[in-house]
Amino acid sequence: MLDISSKDDMKSLSKHVWKSHENMSDRRQARTQALEEYVGPHYSKRVAKELDEQHRPLNIVELGVNVLHGLLIPYLPRVLISGKDDQLVATARRLTDATNKIAEGMGLESTLSMAILDAFFSLSVVRIYLCDPKEGEYATFGHMKYRPYVDCIQFEDLVFDWNARHWDEKRYVGHRDRMPKSEVEESKLFSQEGKDKILDTKSDDHNRGGDIRTHVLSQGYSDRQGDDDLEPFYDVWRIYLPNERQIVTFADQDESGEPVMSRPYKGPAWGPYLKLSFQDVPHQVIPLTPKDVWMSQQFALNELFNKVIGQEVNRLDAWIFPRDAKTEATNLLGAAKGRIAIKCDRPDAIKNLRSPGMDQSSFGLMMQLFNIWQTNSGNINLLGGGSATSETATQDQMLMANASRRVTKMQNQVTNFSREIYETLVWYLTYVPRVDIPISSDIGDGMTSHVPLKAEEIHGTFNKWNLEIDPYSGQDMTPAKRLAAIEQSFQIIMQLAPILQQQGQAPDMVAYLKLKAQYMGAPEITRLVRSIGGELMNQETPVGQMPAKMATSTRRYERVSKSAGGGDQSRAILQALGQQGGAAPKPANMGT
Repeated sequence: MLDISSKDDMKSLSKHVWKSHENMSDRRQARTQALEEYVGPHYSKRVAKELDEQHRPLNIVELGVNVLHGLLIPYLPRVLISGKDDQLVATARRLTDATNKIAEGMGLESTLSMAILDAFFSLSVVRIYLCDPKEGEYATFGHMKYRPYVDCIQFEDLVFDWNARHWDEKRYVGHRDRMPKSEVEESKLFSQEGKDKILDTKSDDHNRGGDIRTHVLSQGYSDRQGDDDLEPFYDVWRIYLPNERQIVTFADQDESGEPVMSRPYKGPAWGPYLKLSFQDVPHQVIPLTPKDVWMSQQFALNELFNKVIGQEVNRLDAWIFPRDAKTEATNLLGAAKGRIAIKCDRPDAIKNLRSPGMDQSSFGLMMQLFNIWQTNSGNINLLGGGSATSETATQDQMLMANASRRVTKMQNQVTNFSREIYETLVWYLTYVPRVDIPISSDIGDGMTSHVPLKAEEIHGTFNKWNLEIDPYSGQDMTPAKRLAAIEQSFQIIMQLAPILQQQGQAPDMVAYLKLKAQYMGAPEITRLVRSIGGELMNQETPVGQMPAKMATSTRRYERVSKSAGGGDQSRAILQALGQQGGAAPKPANMGT
């Protein structure tokens, strides 16, 4: 183990850190090249220059990423927390609401979306930590004090033990962080000597290996040294040591090996850095990414495409006339420009000479390569909602099933990654509670509880919970899909109406029409039906009060009404629908 107080150990650590970052230069350059192909030559002048002004009429990198990314993260996954003890059911429900609220409030959906996007080009890593100013975590960039946060770590800012053969074997892992000048000067965690080391550095557009940093893709070429920032920013390197459970901070470009700050790591045993990859390579930390497979096909396809386009653009189209057919030639050339009609007494004397133009074999090879790419990518044409690729619907269904296997595997990896993030968030909420969490919980009967989840309720309870990702939370549920699910469920409920009545319940037609109006985007639907008492069906009923009864009622009707919450309006609508040619099944003995 390293001794944090030893100058020799810290100098050895910094030497390994800088060397590992230099060794990662080739991977960073490959990622930058893939990002340039992804955005294309029209993204910026710098990218156009790097691509030698060559067009990318068939950008399969962008196409593949766009289709697969949309299937992997349509919505933010939500966590489901259950207690290992039956007595923890109520607390588990409140902790679930609190965790999902914090995840939504911190913008976890956009962070997770960016992490998945990054996994198409490189090893994707996020850092989860507690924003505690007392521990050196400054509350900037939207981080709330005393709340855990999740940040994406760009691959160019990442450094880890380059000699490790798998992720869990690493002796250190860290990242380059940007600190505004005001935070450096006002921090009480840095010594004056440490502040001087940080403020003595300058932000650069190049990494240690000499490769360009990717933020210049849109900013263009720049030799600036940080002077263009509105407020100067300075780079520091935060290095986590798993065995020592310490976080050591070095000033960027500092070769002395003396850290400007070190502090104990107060987090879960698995550390603050989590990784996402889609295709692991045996005994390698760096995974095989989709861009590693697509880049060769991107180059080959677009070279052929540009060749075919050039052949067609440069096609020679000439007309041959005899010497004494000047009048016919003039008339024909004029008609070709759309000015006059052709007047020709000798049509057999005029011949058209055209060069071959587009090479059919080149075009056929290009299309064959494109089809091979689609197949190797999991029939991406079908995944993206393209047209049929086979002769029968059955064959298309088989192709779609095979394509879904690849996507399902990637979705499972994203689900596991999301669960690891939520586990870390819950760990911080239960082991390092600082403030109460305001939550709103549905307690039934249309009522909502606004009692905050107090820190002492969950302190030290991490091992008492089971966490899993809600399998339906991340699916692409459009309003049309939700409406279809509601209508299908309501048909089953209507068929069970006699059984529900025996239990003192009845289908709520008012709620059904309100949901239908909501997901159809037509709130006017709720104004088409009135209760027998003359009130609109969408009139709100005060919380805690039963809906108004009908003016006339029988003893039997009153019994059903009280147990069915909103049964007056439901019954009237149900009767009306039953009189319209059986639009809905009419339950027996509904008080008529």
